[in-house]
Amino acid sequence: MTLQNAEHATSQNAYPRTFYKEIIDEIDPELSDFYENSTEKSFFNESFYDFATGILSDTLGGRTRQDEVVAIANAHRKKCARKKRRWYDSLKTNATQLTPASKQYPFRQLATKHEVLTVEDWKTLYGDRTYDDVVQEEIEKTRLWSEDPKSRFIHYPGFSSLTPQKSALAIEEDLTSNMLEILDRLYGMKVGEVLKTYVEEMASASFFTDSRRKYELPADGRDLTGSIAMSEDGTYRLMVTVSREAFGRETAITMPDAKDQELLFYIISRAANSSADGSSVMIPVGDLARRLSPTGKAASKHYDEAIARVRKIANFTYNIQEGTKWHGAINYISAAILRENEGKSYLDITLGQTISDALLNNKIKRFSSYEYGKLELNISKIIYIHLQRERIRAFMKMQNGYPECSGTYGYDNFLKWVNFSTNNKRKNMHSIKEALAEFESRHIMIERMESDNISGIVKIFFIPLSEDEVSDLSLMGFNEPGDTEIRRIQ
Repeated sequence: MTLQNAEHATSQNAYPRTFYKEIIDEIDPELSDFYENSTEKSFFNESFYDFATGILSDTLGGRTRQDEVVAIANAHRKKCARKKRRWYDSLKTNATQLTPASKQYPFRQLATKHEVLTVEDWKTLYGDRTYDDVVQEEIEKTRLWSEDPKSRFIHYPGFSSLTPQKSALAIEEDLTSNMLEILDRLYGMKVGEVLKTYVEEMASASFFTDSRRKYELPADGRDLTGSIAMSEDGTYRLMVTVSREAFGRETAITMPDAKDQELLFYIISRAANSSADGSSVMIPVGDLARRLSPTGKAASKHYDEAIARVRKIANFTYNIQEGTKWHGAINYISAAILRENEGKSYLDITLGQTISDALLNNKIKRFSSYEYGKLELNISKIIYIHLQRERIRAFMKMQNGYPECSGTYGYDNFLKWVNFSTNNKRKNMHSIKEALAEFESRHIMIERMESDNISGIVKIFFIPLSEDEVSDLSLMGFNEPGDTEIRRIQ
């Protein structure tokens, strides 16, 4: 893949319905109320949700790159500024050149008041100001409105004189502005990151540790091979092989954690949105580094950390034992080479067979980055994709007649989700329950849960999938024809 393609990789043009809902739910109630209460039903004749969805879809036009969306927002702001100036100029001209009898006269309601009110009533409202004084005040108010970048078209002082078509345009402009502001607040204009992306294998075992966990590297130069996770009943085991040569003089290696998982999500997303053949992807180091910064602004330490983490992942190969069967070898990244071009650093990442096969066979899974971004605990972020799969299973089971959307899980289940940094079962169960409680308190996937402290069994009552989420299942990669996950659920 060329360096130019690395920065300008095309993105998918599909927006999930849950994305629209996230944006529309945040719209200022003033705008939705204005739409619902409008008497211009010839223009406002559909539900507010459909009206806003159509505007957002037309505004974005399938674009997902941050620079493209920022350009759309900038162009919209400039257009609104020009339109406000035109409306002000038109109002000033019509107010001074037309009579109140004209339909284009901007202050017909004020003129009617002046005509029907008694002198005393007029003074009660406007004091000693004459009709012309009040008109000049309204013109000045309109000038200030036109120069305020945050003013809304629905607050245009001459709104009552607008045609139904212009009234509709007013609410469209305000909605567009509001939704672009929301898009910036929730996603930083990164529409391409509305969905995080992963491969099914990542939810099949406990690849990521909940806390810092190190393993000693063999001193004799041999590769590190060993078991890093095992169920209590012995039916599940996760084995890892780490290339000793890749780590030079280092004596220990840190196991992949939630940050490594985040980098993998991003690498897979970039690869999925790339025009390449699925074997490699070139990513600016700065883009990876920003995923490691709490503020989204990367310092030099984040650049070094990003390079080290990606190279680390490239030297891990996993095998999974389930019962008497072994599955593997799972290798997410095969190589990561640092390249420079015009003073900018890139990682040329050769994808492992696991990701390449998923890309070529359209077996990519997705989930909402908005909900995921609300989570604070690392362990919550690690188990997100596992909970997503279990929730879909429970929902499909309920659709087939089971009375509730729930699932029952014990310690062995959680050992397949998290590579715990300790072997202390009590401490690990406490960490899991804390994570599940975070999902419940934030109303993400979990409605409530019940725990049996003696057996350690946790029953999770999932929030049933909404209509929008069901519609998005195909986009999320969960109900394609022949999908093994859904077939197993059904």
